[in-house]
Amino acid sequence: MSHPPLPARLASAAPVPDAPAPRGLSRRRLLQGSAVLGLAAGATALDLSGLPPMERALADGGVDLDILYIGAHPDDEAWTLAAFGQWNEYEDQRAGVITITRGEGGGNAVGLEEGPALGLIREGEERTAVGFAGIEHVFNLDAVDFFYTLSAPLSHEVWGGRDVLSRVIRVVRATRPDVIVTMNPSAVQGNHGNHQQAAMFAVEAYLLAGREDVFPEHFDEGLAPFAPKRLLRSGSDGQAPTGPDAVATGFTPLVASDVVFGAWNGTESEKHGKRWSAVRDDSIHAYRTQGWHVFPPTTTDPAEIPAAWFTLIDSRTPFPDPTSGDTAALGGASLPVEGGLPLGTTLELRSEQFAVQTGGSVEVEVEIGSPGIALPGVQVELEVPDGWDAGRRQVLGTIPAKQSRSVTFAVEVPESATPGEHVLLRARVTSRKGSGENVLPLRTAGVVEAGIADRAEIAAFLEWTEELGMQRLDALVPTRRSLGQG
Repeated sequence: MSHPPLPARLASAAPVPDAPAPRGLSRRRLLQGSAVLGLAAGATALDLSGLPPMERALADGGVDLDILYIGAHPDDEAWTLAAFGQWNEYEDQRAGVITITRGEGGGNAVGLEEGPALGLIREGEERTAVGFAGIEHVFNLDAVDFFYTLSAPLSHEVWGGRDVLSRVIRVVRATRPDVIVTMNPSAVQGNHGNHQQAAMFAVEAYLLAGREDVFPEHFDEGLAPFAPKRLLRSGSDGQAPTGPDAVATGFTPLVASDVVFGAWNGTESEKHGKRWSAVRDDSIHAYRTQGWHVFPPTTTDPAEIPAAWFTLIDSRTPFPDPTSGDTAALGGASLPVEGGLPLGTTLELRSEQFAVQTGGSVEVEVEIGSPGIALPGVQVELEVPDGWDAGRRQVLGTIPAKQSRSVTFAVEVPESATPGEHVLLRARVTSRKGSGENVLPLRTAGVVEAGIADRAEIAAFLEWTEELGMQRLDALVPTRRSLGQG
């Protein structure tokens, strides 16, 4: 298959490209690209002798994860641990953690150690903390934890971006997680540049780990391409209910197109003999060097106990109603859904446009892939906002086992649509084997749009999302405004 080149940021051996990558490269074109990422940089076999023991041992196989968290420092995963723990206890879901640095550049609230000595202490704290949630596999990639910065580009340069991305993708290919969870990748005010860059690596790994032309040197170890099924961001922006009914009530996101899943922290742990919110307190208190051992415990009033929230970045599979329960974030990816399409079914929506002009149109492709069994009686309907038109449902009939079929909807956007709104298009698939849905976020655009000049970090982030076709993430740093006419 002939493909366009990957963005310069990914294909170059240099940590930061000398010139901006071509703009307008859609996600679809990127994922069909032909440039061999490893060969473009003169790929050589990875020297396993320089890797930490747990990462080196991946070459032997045997580590199979359902969930993989990707963060920058040994505490970034802390707020997910009540969810990961209950998923492990009651659904046998195995989670692992990638930590880009050992946190040796951070503070020490309980001792005089600093630098590498502090990094080793923080690694131990992290392993203790995540152990409460049943997590056994922590991969510290040993990138330098330097001074506090708001710059993802600086983090990429100091860390040696291509090499770190290779190691992240290697862990993904070796452990084969269905779900990746990460941080906020945007340059929103106050977001640590290391956190941004760790999340950017997670997004790139999600998009690229399944490609045969990306880091092919991994295959010399016996690894194979692997595409995770879902990518989530820990946390969300908006109104969060609390209490046992928090998930059923649902999160009210600030961005209307956000899909937010939850898992209530107050679930009782039979293993630990207390609520998972209290177990998470034990985890939090394990991060002693960061001063977290003095944090007060979570409230014991069930009505006030919060949930852990996860915002959907992308999914290659159908998912259930986010308000359907504490495991909805995993449903259709690593866990089956009652009445849903068979586990392993893929469902993806694609469009060459993210910003759609009022009064215009956009083509949306819906692709359904069957798992190891055929899907009989398949029909697809595209649900659009009020006033929009996507035509009638389309009938695909039977999709044979391990094959895929696509349909295209011509979507008409009314003149009356409000510019600047974030909207969701929802594909609903029914078959005699079950039903499921996935979504495509879009933004309505005016004929003329304006914004204040972006600071360098925001400009770099917006260019990155455009290169990857992940402009849905632009909503994290809203900088564009549609101008009225007349």
